Amino acid sequence: MGTSLRLLIADDHPMVRLALRQWLQTEFNPERLVEVASGQAVLDALDIENFDLLILDLNMPNRSGLDILKIVCASR
Repeated sequence: MGTSLRLLIADDHPMVRLALRQWLQTEFNPERLVEVASGQAVLDALDIENFDLLILDLNMPNRSGLDILKIVCASR
């Protein structure tokens, strides 16, 4: 049985996302775990649903993680 955690992983490297996903599923068994590969995809995912935790790479294509972090903080 999973926890009610909803997690969003944002990293442009598939192997990093895979490692994080495997670890998070093993340790926390979240209800929902979403992976995205770009800054814009983070914003799109956050427009659709709420997450309890965002794991955010700072160096991603299109928009940096710092830009995304500023946008997310300003909208909360």
